[in-house]
Order: sequence, then C-alpha cells, then structure tokens
Amino acid sequence: MSAEEVPSALLLIGAVGVGKTTVADAVGALLEARGIPGAVIDLDAIRRGWPAPPGDRFNTSIELANLRAVARNYRVAGARVLVAAGVIEERRHRGRYEEAMDSPMTVVRLTAPRELVRSRLHRRHELDPGMMTWHLDRFDELTAILDAAAVEDVTVPIAEDPRATARAVLAAALPGERGLSMEITSSQPSDLDGAPGVAMAHLLELGRTERAHVHLARLSAGSSLPRHPAGPDQLFHVVSGHGSVATSDDVPVSVGPGDSVHWRHGEEHTSWAETDMIVLIVQHRPTN
Repeated sequence: MSAEEVPSALLLIGAVGVGKTTVADAVGALLEARGIPGAVIDLDAIRRGWPAPPGDRFNTSIELANLRAVARNYRVAGARVLVAAGVIEERRHRGRYEEAMDSPMTVVRLTAPRELVRSRLHRRHELDPGMMTWHLDRFDELTAILDAAAVEDVTVPIAEDPRATARAVLAAALPGERGLSMEITSSQPSDLDGAPGVAMAHLLELGRTERAHVHLARLSAGSSLPRHPAGPDQLFHVVSGHGSVATSDDVPVSVGPGDSVHWRHGEEHTSWAETDMIVLIVQHRPTN
C-alpha cells in the first residue's frame, strides 16, 4: 500500500462501547508502521465542553470548529491521512465533516453484539450507576439512529484484537488492502469478541453503489452468535457444517450446506453450530 492509495480521511463511527477510539488508535499505529504520515483525532475529546448550547445537545458546532482547526494543523505538519473517531447521526451532515477535514472522507461503521457492549459498559461504569444507565440506553438509541441514517460507506464487525479490527477497517476502506481475511497475509478469520468459538473475516466490499459487504464466519461446534438485530439486510449462507437459526420467536430451524437464510433490516435473529460450520454473511443496504 502506498501513500497515494490511502484516503485523505477515515471516520470511524458506531454506538457507544463498540471501541471506536481504540480501533482508531490501532489504525493510526498500522499507518505509522507503513510509513504513511497521519494523525488520529478523538471527536469526543474536542467537543467536551459545558454547558452545551440550546439545540446542540452534543456540542456539534464546537466539535466541527475544533476539527477544522486541528485538521488544518495536522495537514500543515505533513499528515496525509486523518483517522477520526466519533458519530454522525444524519447522512446529510457528512459534508460538514468532509469540509472540516478539507478532504474526501470514508466512513466506517463498527458494530458489535449488543450483549458484549452491555457487558463492557457495566464494567466501565460500575462505580456510577447513573452513567451506566445513560450509556446503556444511549447504545440502543444510537444503534437505531445509525441503522436508519445509513451514514457509513462500509461496515466492520469488531474482532477480539483491536489490531485485527484495524486491519479489517483498512481492508474494507482501501481497494488495495482487500484480501481474504482480517489478516493481511492469512486467510484465517479473527476471533469475534464476545462470541466464544466464533471467528469472523471481512472479505470484500462489492462496490460503493451496491453497498454490499461479504464476511466469512467460522463457528466451532457448540458456539453461537448472540441474538441481535440485522443492521442492513443480511444473507446467511452455510458453506459447510450443520446448525440452527432462529428469529425472535426462538423456534429453531436446522440449516446445512447450501442453505441460505435472509434476514431483513432490524429483524432479531441468532444462530448456533451443532458441528463446525463455515458461513458466508452478505450484508446489503440498498441505495436511496
């Protein structure tokens, strides 16, 4: 990968607790190791001021003003790529962030199973019940907002190791980095955080206009993917092995090689493996 192949800006978005800042730092470390000048910007940090003005609950105006100044300073210092972590709740606001960073921007949404994030938030805020409740509610609220807004260009499920997630982000966002797995030189998927026995790899994005993303999942016998709502429409295709799937009614349906299941946006579902399974997962969000 050369510096010319790197987009001028990457923005990692996602609900609270998915690890945006941690993954942004890991992406920055990868770019630094490859000799690509850049910088990491935590949008939460540059908007943290109080009280928020009326009608601007999350200090978006000061966030954009500060982003504009910080991005300019990093550009003057030689940064070729900016990696930011934050949230955009409406697609129409993308242009404001691109303008602030003075460059085209690729938006990558990080996703994680709901129960995994709730466990993280319980640990993070165990000494402050009020903040814990706020963040737990905010996760559900923001997940619904992001599902509806479709701000992202690509979606990446988090891996157990932030470095693996960072490699997946670059593989999804950069044509030159799209390989057969989260590992740049290996076809082996990476363990999925919060789902023991499940490993996931991002294979490719099928074009910006189609907004389709293909993942490879490896489920060990007895493992499962926790119940969660489908973000984009999702196709679950069994390549090998046997298991079961269920929707919100918890009625199991057996699946095996060649079987495909289609879940619509927002549909609650779960899956589990009775033998070792290999599954292709295709996520598709139609363009407006």
